[in-house]
Amino acid sequence: MEFEVPKKDLASYDASSAMTYVLDEGDYYFTIGENSHSAINNILAEKGKTVSDGMDDSGDAELAGKIHIDDFDDVSYSVSATGKEIHNAFDNVDINRYENRGENHVNYLSRSNWEDTIRFGFDKDGKPLNNQVRLVGNSDMKNDADFYNYHGIDEDTRTDYPTYSSEETDYDLIELRADEDGNPISYEDAKWDSLLDQLSLEEQVNLLSAGLRSTSALTSIGKPTTIDHNGATGPMMPYNASSGNRGLAVTTNDPDKTQTPITYPSNSLVAATYNTDLIEEYGRTWGEDCLWAGYSGLYGPACNIHRGSYGGRAFEYYSEDPLLSGKICAALIRGLSAKGVYSYLKHCLLNDQETNREGVNTWANEQTIREIYLKPFEIAIEEGHCPCVMTGFNRLGTIWTGAHGFLNTVLRGEFGMTGFAVSDFFHKEYMNLSAGIYNGNDLPDGQADALSLKEDADAYPGLAWAVRESTHRILYTVVHSNAMNGIAKGTHIVEVTPGWEILLNVLVISLGVLTALSIAGLCISYFVKPKAD
Repeated sequence: MEFEVPKKDLASYDASSAMTYVLDEGDYYFTIGENSHSAINNILAEKGKTVSDGMDDSGDAELAGKIHIDDFDDVSYSVSATGKEIHNAFDNVDINRYENRGENHVNYLSRSNWEDTIRFGFDKDGKPLNNQVRLVGNSDMKNDADFYNYHGIDEDTRTDYPTYSSEETDYDLIELRADEDGNPISYEDAKWDSLLDQLSLEEQVNLLSAGLRSTSALTSIGKPTTIDHNGATGPMMPYNASSGNRGLAVTTNDPDKTQTPITYPSNSLVAATYNTDLIEEYGRTWGEDCLWAGYSGLYGPACNIHRGSYGGRAFEYYSEDPLLSGKICAALIRGLSAKGVYSYLKHCLLNDQETNREGVNTWANEQTIREIYLKPFEIAIEEGHCPCVMTGFNRLGTIWTGAHGFLNTVLRGEFGMTGFAVSDFFHKEYMNLSAGIYNGNDLPDGQADALSLKEDADAYPGLAWAVRESTHRILYTVVHSNAMNGIAKGTHIVEVTPGWEILLNVLVISLGVLTALSIAGLCISYFVKPKAD
């Protein structure tokens, strides 16, 4: 049996000296085994070890081999697939490199010093050990995590503003899908500038402030509302017969149109197939269900790492192995995209706990982030061409993931992601919409304050251009999706408010008026006293 291993996969990340990927000089071992345990024994056997050295079983040296790398190389893998030079992007997530760390410091686990760096929770007698990492917060950390920190916006020196509401062109969105010969129109095509010039600032901020399981319609350019729903383990929400839905279940009047799609197995089981061809076909099955249900985008798949046995979302994630997670996830996404569905890979990044995840500060060093936690996202974007991601509830260090900046510098700059990013369910208490958009988080999963975003865009030219770019990303993704099936130049998009929503609004307004009148009556009774005779 012959198989190839890309030399790039042997590189490791050096965050301290080269600050990029390096290939160390030395011996590299390869093996085939029934499982990871037997594989290690095979390598130990190749190194001349036996059970007398402490092995619990003899390995098979014939199933292992090695190659030798003669020279240290810090150049060959320092450039990304997009041609961008790779440098440290997460220094402020490493407590040892974070400038406002105070007295905090961590001795990281190291293979070169295993005995002094490994930490166990219990001693040999089962008694808890007092050796956990403990960080102490300080006022600088609190200031860095402040909701009102417009991360990077107030440092932008740009002074010019985009063009709004231009009448020089009259493009519909569908015209930016392909040219007359059927060739896809590129993201950089000048026609996009013309179409974006047509939009008002109000249209753009309204699009970017409302993203609860959808993207909003832009009727002036013929963009419909999309249904983008949860689906880390497949499309499974009963949105099939909702008003305005153009899914096949509705348009063909399927008698089962109010039912939910099939429930698929947990992603851990999917990864255990080790079969990318099967999983790509499996992804096409998901895509068929999305076409039936009317979904254009899917909040999934999910490829965080299994850090332990008790993660509340482990059934949505593939593995503790980043390579396996990335390969399987990429295959699934290829299948979905074949049916015109854009995937939101989630939860990006370091969102590896379910309890107390809202706003939690997560810390890790750059090598760990790039080699383990970010690697599945890298593979899914580069090999699966995943267009979109969902950011996490957590903070990277002290900064909310959506405002950190890695979306633009790493995911788009290094990996080549072309689509947009949505937040996990929007918490205005610590998620800043403007800072998110400026740093690459294009949409809230929820409803944010459009007026505040407009005021910020009016005040900061750099943010105004970021608003335009976020709009561009959403439109580019949607125009190449099944949301545009059946739409042609001149198709008139009509947004219809369903009766139940009108009734609900009337009830809410009526209740508000009655409450206000009751309060006013109480105030009058309290403050106005009858005159004495």
